[in-house]
Amino acid sequence: MVSALRPDGMILTPPLCDNPQVLSALRESQTPCVLISPAADDPDHPSVRMDDVHAAEEITNLLISLGHTRIAIIKGAKEQVASKRRYQGYAAALKAHRIALDKDLVVQGDFTFDTGVDAAYQLLSRRQRPTAVFASNDDMAAATVAIAHRMGLDVPSDLTVVGFDDVPIAALMRPALTTMRVNIAEIGRRGVERLIGLVQAGSTADATDTACEIVRPILVERQSTAAASSARFNKG
Repeated sequence: MVSALRPDGMILTPPLCDNPQVLSALRESQTPCVLISPAADDPDHPSVRMDDVHAAEEITNLLISLGHTRIAIIKGAKEQVASKRRYQGYAAALKAHRIALDKDLVVQGDFTFDTGVDAAYQLLSRRQRPTAVFASNDDMAAATVAIAHRMGLDVPSDLTVVGFDDVPIAALMRPALTTMRVNIAEIGRRGVERLIGLVQAGSTADATDTACEIVRPILVERQSTAAASSARFNKG
């Protein structure tokens, strides 16, 4: 495609931004490119990504500030770097507040509603339920709220639930979901700006042009969070 179309530049999103063959072909053709949310920073190419670690730490800190210590997490797809970074932020927040990480409160999901359903059943069927659940995206958070209601639990009185991404359903749910807003448009805009700068600079581009630019998401607090209560810990 590069040899046939001879583009002035390219923007690569996952998984292509992590494909060594693709990156090698672009280097050989001297085609400027910008990577969006790569698994690791590339010294040869500029990139723009979200700070998943800091964002997950921030939303976990919110739960801790509300008095929650039994905080469960539903992890995202194993193969996606965002899943690992969000879990890393969750674990870092617990460690910073000297809260032991309970492996029974860590359940694997796959960023889908159905895996959120399965994970929520696992967590909420335990004799000692979590008082808060951090789902690694909004689809799994929505599933958790649905299962909580099906089991007769009120959100947020009996269970606090938070998500990640701030997709449209997050604001339409009842209760509306507390989540991290990912500004995809801003990430894309900055990626295009970086690419235009590279193309215009041409052979004069220097090492600073390959730096990674971080876009931080925004914490959006809605009605799915509430203060913890020790009376809610055990199943009735």
